[in-house]
Amino acid sequence: MKISLKNISVFDICFRILLILLPFTTILSIWMKQKFGLGGFGFYKEVLLALMFLSVAWYHVRGKLKIQWSWLDGLILAYIVTMILVSFFTTGIPGIIYGGRYDFSFLLAFWILYHGSTLLSGHVSYYLKIFLISGGVMLFLSGLLKWPLSEDILLWFGYCGNPSNWQACDGVPPIFHGIDGANVRRFQ
Repeated sequence: MKISLKNISVFDICFRILLILLPFTTILSIWMKQKFGLGGFGFYKEVLLALMFLSVAWYHVRGKLKIQWSWLDGLILAYIVTMILVSFFTTGIPGIIYGGRYDFSFLLAFWILYHGSTLLSGHVSYYLKIFLISGGVMLFLSGLLKWPLSEDILLWFGYCGNPSNWQACDGVPPIFHGIDGANVRRFQ
């Protein structure tokens, strides 16, 4: 399938980048923070989702994309409002900011893709192939790190060499988690 760049929307480009980088999120975030001082790199997903949302809004405002409110939109909105209210009265504004990233960011991503899917220029199988290739590369590299090589290579990417000790590592994940009293390693 050949797609020229002039037929690809910003939504489509951001979605492709998201699919390619998603399996590498943790290692890229840690490496960029530890080696280059770019601590906010882990927020690239949110930036891409914001661009995708703006793209959907832009096409809707221009009349090229019609967004119809459905029961699914109502459920998503009700869940998000409930989580914001619960967080506000229990953990306050920081809970909404940090908790929201984990509690409902996946729903926002789903909502954006649900309404913006018509802006994608390829077939579903094309995007699935991108994700499977990217995920397959990460699985292959993870397998190499676990068996023929050593987890110590992760030290070069900025992981902590102190297994199971988050405090001494400034919040950076260790190369593996050990289980006390057992000779078991939980690989990152």
